[in-house]
Amino acid sequence: MVSCSKDNDISHKFTGKWEYERYIGYPFTDTALPPGNGQTITLTNNGIFESRKQDTVLFVGKYTIKQRKDCYKRDNTWLLSTDDPYFKEVYINIENNKLTLSQPNCYADGGIIYYRRLK
Repeated sequence: MVSCSKDNDISHKFTGKWEYERYIGYPFTDTALPPGNGQTITLTNNGIFESRKQDTVLFVGKYTIKQRKDCYKRDNTWLLSTDDPYFKEVYINIENNKLTLSQPNCYADGGIIYYRRLK
């Protein structure tokens, strides 16, 4: 699903099942949820992206991860692209054992979603 072997190696870093932990960004309210909240995303080795709320599948589609510069300098340039309109294009990273999905930094009120690893 990714374009070269270096990109393929990096995609394995992000594969697994991840549970929503918190969102930091506009409207700047605390959106933390406890472990076991059931809001998950799964990234598979074969490029499948799935989002769920408890046992309900919200979306299943494909994803790719590629490097792309942002509007302004950032430490991480790995971009997750999916065919899910909610997660269309976001920068993906691992920070302190958490998966982070962040809006491009040219968005005035972009935010970061944090996920904890389940599998």
